[in-house]
Amino acid sequence: MNGPQGISQPRFRNIGKPFSSKVLFSGVVMAQQDNERFSSVPDVDIEECEGRYKYILIKVYDANVTDADVYKYIVRGFRAAGFHADIYDNVLPVVEKNGLECECVGGGRIDHSPKNKTLKAYGYSQGFGRADHSITSDLLKKKYPDYSITWSNEGY
Repeated sequence: MNGPQGISQPRFRNIGKPFSSKVLFSGVVMAQQDNERFSSVPDVDIEECEGRYKYILIKVYDANVTDADVYKYIVRGFRAAGFHADIYDNVLPVVEKNGLECECVGGGRIDHSPKNKTLKAYGYSQGFGRADHSITSDLLKKKYPDYSITWSNEGY
Protein backbone atom coordinates (compact mmCIF):
# COMPACT_ATOMS: atom_id res chain seq x y z
CA MET A 1 0.00 0.00 0.00
CA ASN A 2 1.44 3.35 -0.98
CA GLY A 3 0.92 6.60 0.92
CA PRO A 4 1.71 10.18 -0.06
CA GLN A 5 4.46 10.56 -2.64
CA GLY A 6 4.61 6.78 -3.19
CA ILE A 7 5.98 6.05 0.31
CA SER A 8 5.11 2.57 1.47
CA GLN A 9 2.77 2.59 4.47
CA PRO A 10 2.48 -0.25 7.01
CA ARG A 11 -0.51 -2.55 6.79
CA PHE A 12 -2.62 -3.06 9.88
CA ARG A 13 -4.62 -6.27 9.74
CA ASN A 14 -6.87 -5.52 12.72
CA ILE A 15 -8.20 -2.07 11.72
CA GLY A 16 -11.95 -1.99 12.23
CA LYS A 17 -11.98 -5.18 14.31
CA PRO A 18 -13.06 -5.06 17.97
CA PHE A 19 -10.22 -4.77 20.45
CA SER A 20 -9.50 -7.86 22.53
CA SER A 21 -6.97 -8.47 25.25
CA LYS A 22 -3.82 -9.88 23.69
CA VAL A 23 -0.86 -11.61 25.30
CA LEU A 24 2.47 -12.79 24.00
CA PHE A 25 2.62 -16.60 24.00
CA SER A 26 5.39 -18.76 22.56
CA GLY A 27 6.47 -15.99 20.21
CA VAL A 28 3.06 -15.14 18.77
CA VAL A 29 0.26 -12.79 19.78
CA MET A 30 -3.12 -14.33 20.39
CA ALA A 31 -6.41 -13.58 22.10
CA GLN A 32 -6.71 -14.52 25.78
CA GLN A 33 -9.17 -17.38 25.14
CA ASP A 34 -6.72 -18.92 22.65
CA ASN A 35 -3.95 -18.60 25.21
CA GLU A 36 -5.94 -20.69 27.72
CA ARG A 37 -6.48 -23.53 25.24
CA PHE A 38 -2.86 -23.47 24.09
CA SER A 39 -1.67 -23.40 27.72
CA SER A 40 -3.42 -26.73 28.31
CA VAL A 41 -0.77 -28.31 26.06
CA PRO A 42 2.69 -28.15 27.73
CA ASP A 43 5.52 -26.71 25.64
CA VAL A 44 7.95 -29.50 26.54
CA ASP A 45 7.46 -33.12 27.54
CA ILE A 46 10.65 -35.18 27.35
CA GLU A 47 12.20 -38.03 29.33
CA GLU A 48 13.64 -36.90 32.64
CA CYS A 49 16.20 -39.71 32.70
CA GLU A 50 19.75 -40.02 31.40
CA GLY A 51 20.03 -41.02 27.76
CA ARG A 52 19.62 -40.41 24.06
CA TYR A 53 16.24 -40.64 22.42
CA LYS A 54 14.16 -39.46 19.49
CA TYR A 55 12.18 -36.22 19.66
CA ILE A 56 9.82 -34.26 17.43
CA LEU A 57 8.94 -30.58 17.08
CA ILE A 58 5.21 -30.05 16.59
CA LYS A 59 3.29 -26.97 15.48
CA VAL A 60 -0.03 -26.70 17.37
CA TYR A 61 -2.81 -24.51 15.99
CA ASP A 62 -6.55 -24.00 15.86
CA ALA A 63 -7.87 -24.87 12.41
CA ASN A 64 -10.94 -22.70 13.04
CA VAL A 65 -8.82 -19.55 13.38
CA THR A 66 -7.98 -17.89 10.08
CA ASP A 67 -5.00 -15.97 11.50
CA ALA A 68 -1.93 -18.00 10.54
CA ASP A 69 0.04 -16.27 13.32
CA VAL A 70 -1.90 -18.08 16.07
CA TYR A 71 0.09 -21.20 16.90
CA LYS A 72 2.75 -22.55 19.19
CA TYR A 73 5.52 -25.12 19.00
CA ILE A 74 5.86 -28.03 21.38
CA VAL A 75 8.66 -30.58 21.90
CA ARG A 76 8.06 -34.24 22.68
CA GLY A 77 10.68 -36.95 23.16
CA PHE A 78 10.55 -40.45 24.60
CA ARG A 79 13.05 -43.30 24.91
CA ALA A 80 10.45 -45.97 24.17
CA ALA A 81 9.71 -44.59 20.69
CA GLY A 82 11.04 -46.84 17.97
CA PHE A 83 10.15 -44.25 15.35
CA HIS A 84 9.51 -40.51 15.42
CA ALA A 85 5.97 -41.27 14.19
CA ASP A 86 5.32 -43.24 17.41
CA ILE A 87 5.77 -40.02 19.38
CA TYR A 88 3.41 -38.14 17.08
CA ASP A 89 0.80 -40.90 17.36
CA ASN A 90 0.80 -40.43 21.16
CA VAL A 91 0.66 -36.62 21.04
CA LEU A 92 -2.10 -36.21 18.44
CA PRO A 93 -5.03 -37.38 20.64
CA VAL A 94 -3.90 -35.14 23.52
CA VAL A 95 -3.77 -32.06 21.28
CA GLU A 96 -7.11 -32.88 19.64
CA LYS A 97 -8.72 -33.38 23.08
CA ASN A 98 -7.96 -29.71 23.74
CA GLY A 99 -9.77 -28.64 20.56
CA LEU A 100 -6.55 -27.97 18.64
CA GLU A 101 -4.76 -29.51 15.69
CA CYS A 102 -1.10 -30.15 15.02
CA GLU A 103 1.51 -31.14 12.50
CA CYS A 104 4.99 -32.50 13.00
CA VAL A 105 7.50 -30.08 11.49
CA GLY A 106 10.57 -32.24 12.05
CA GLY A 107 12.48 -34.43 14.40
CA GLY A 108 15.87 -35.40 15.67
CA ARG A 109 17.55 -36.73 18.79
CA ILE A 110 18.06 -35.41 22.29
CA ASP A 111 20.98 -36.26 24.56
CA HIS A 112 19.83 -35.64 28.12
CA SER A 113 22.05 -35.72 31.19
CA PRO A 114 20.15 -34.64 34.31
CA LYS A 115 23.26 -35.35 36.38
CA ASN A 116 25.35 -32.87 34.36
CA LYS A 117 22.33 -30.65 33.59
CA THR A 118 22.90 -30.76 29.85
CA LEU A 119 20.61 -31.19 26.85
CA LYS A 120 21.58 -31.36 23.20
CA ALA A 121 19.16 -31.44 20.25
CA TYR A 122 20.57 -32.65 16.94
CA GLY A 123 20.07 -34.86 13.89
CA TYR A 124 16.92 -35.50 11.90
CA SER A 125 13.95 -37.78 11.41
CA GLN A 126 13.83 -39.93 8.30
CA GLY A 127 10.04 -39.61 8.24
CA PHE A 128 9.55 -35.95 9.24
CA GLY A 129 12.85 -34.35 8.26
CA ARG A 130 15.06 -32.13 10.39
CA ALA A 131 13.45 -30.09 13.17
CA ASP A 132 14.50 -26.49 13.62
CA HIS A 133 16.72 -27.28 16.60
CA SER A 134 17.02 -23.59 17.50
CA ILE A 135 13.28 -23.51 18.25
CA THR A 136 13.61 -26.74 20.21
CA SER A 137 16.53 -25.29 22.16
CA ASP A 138 14.58 -22.13 23.01
CA LEU A 139 11.67 -24.19 24.36
CA LEU A 140 14.00 -26.45 26.36
CA LYS A 141 15.68 -23.38 27.90
CA LYS A 142 12.30 -22.23 29.25
CA LYS A 143 11.67 -25.56 30.99
CA TYR A 144 15.29 -26.15 32.06
CA PRO A 145 16.71 -22.68 32.80
CA ASP A 146 19.58 -24.06 34.89
CA TYR A 147 20.77 -26.47 32.14
CA SER A 148 23.41 -26.01 29.50
CA ILE A 149 21.44 -26.49 26.27
CA THR A 150 22.99 -26.79 22.82
CA TRP A 151 21.91 -27.87 19.36
CA SER A 152 23.52 -28.96 16.11
CA ASN A 153 22.39 -29.97 12.64
CA GLU A 154 25.07 -32.68 12.56
CA GLY A 155 24.44 -36.36 13.13
CA TYR A 156 21.53 -38.69 12.71
